[in-house]
Amino acid sequence: MTAIKSESEQLSAAQAQSTLMRCVKIAWPVSLQSVLAAALGMIDIIMVSHLGEASVAGIGLAGKVQFVLLMIGAAFGVTSGILVAQYIGAKKSHAIAGIIAQILLVAVALMLPLVLLSNLFSVPLVSLSSSDAEVIHISSQYLAITLPSILVLLVYQVFEGALRGMAQVLVPLLFGMIAMLINVLLNYLLINGLVVSDSQLIPVLGTDGAAWATSISRTLLLVALLLYMMKTKHLCLPTKKSIALLKPDCRWSRIITISLPVALNFGIWALGTFVYQIIFGGLGTQALAVISMLAPVEGTLISLFMGFATASSVLTGQKLGNNEMQSAYRLARNMTFSITGIALLVGVIVWLFSDFLLTPFASYDAATLNLATQILMVMCLGIAIKTANMTISLGVLRSGADNRFCLFTDTVGMWMVGIPVTWYVAGSNGALLWVFIATYSEEVTKYGLFSWRMLSKRWLRNVTEDTPERVQDAAEPQLS
Repeated sequence: MTAIKSESEQLSAAQAQSTLMRCVKIAWPVSLQSVLAAALGMIDIIMVSHLGEASVAGIGLAGKVQFVLLMIGAAFGVTSGILVAQYIGAKKSHAIAGIIAQILLVAVALMLPLVLLSNLFSVPLVSLSSSDAEVIHISSQYLAITLPSILVLLVYQVFEGALRGMAQVLVPLLFGMIAMLINVLLNYLLINGLVVSDSQLIPVLGTDGAAWATSISRTLLLVALLLYMMKTKHLCLPTKKSIALLKPDCRWSRIITISLPVALNFGIWALGTFVYQIIFGGLGTQALAVISMLAPVEGTLISLFMGFATASSVLTGQKLGNNEMQSAYRLARNMTFSITGIALLVGVIVWLFSDFLLTPFASYDAATLNLATQILMVMCLGIAIKTANMTISLGVLRSGADNRFCLFTDTVGMWMVGIPVTWYVAGSNGALLWVFIATYSEEVTKYGLFSWRMLSKRWLRNVTEDTPERVQDAAEPQLS
């Protein structure tokens, strides 16, 4: 009996080590790509910082408007990742190209009118967060240039999600790194201009140059990925045959049922972040500039753990597609606890280097830098709970397409707790530090709800089953 138990423990340890290696293999390229993307946001801010606080605030504000649309687009990337991971686990890879075509059509149909409306009403939108005429002008101009490229990025996000669902994460990383380098180079040339032998080859475009650099790099990113997929005849690339199969009875309801709640969820959440920006903007240009300075830092910290959430989603989704419910639950729980602990440690380490992070803004006045230091401390300490919520939501619950509960939780946490509390503190206190701390009331609420849902096991679901009855049976597994 002892020998059998020892062999069982060795097998379990070997399986855990194998899972950990697969997790790291998927996670590090996604995390690195996400960190680079977030760092690029900081690079954009740094490269226009010499133009003044209004430029920093204007681009930061435009970024918040774009963020709403980008998150809706990201929802379709999440949808493609969910479905592809489960179809790979269910060994139904032949259906993937048709599913991607469906997701693309639904995504473009939803996003096109949103992009047009955002472009048409860009000035009123940014005016909600600032009354500074210079900030409004810079922000609206930036949006006019970059908003069309949102549709380009949308298509890329769908294919990127599909590749991640297949655990093919190195390709998006490679193209993302190249696009980032192109963006930085174009930023330098277009913001500052280029003079050769007393001839102005490239005019000085200022913040408009940063906008053009972003749009061009996004377009080149999609072109590069499509060329790669066509050359390799990739499984995820829709063909004439897969498009021809798109008929009214081709399970459009499944795509819509999964994707629209995610898009609505991400859109409501991103819209809430814009409302937070309105609250911060009401505290003045200095407060808006501080938040714009530090938002990329927080984004980089979160992005550092995005890969592990993605890895959790892929590995858990594959197990759900193969009906390994108990194994999926164990994996999800262990991943969540481990990632949260590591996030807390990383937050403390980053705080120790806070002076170095604020070096690019050393020319700003002492009051602004002191305020930025205080806000950065809260960000570093609060990154653990944000990472926990991200892991449970994106990495666990959505792997089983538990999208309606995620929508409910994000809506309650943000719109019924976080925003009202923050608005109240801003009106009664007015100090940016306390207003920023108030935003974490949202995270505390969401953590309680997300943790309960994960431990309840109600998210364990196989969405690849052919009949609604079988899907319903999988939704309520009997686990010991």
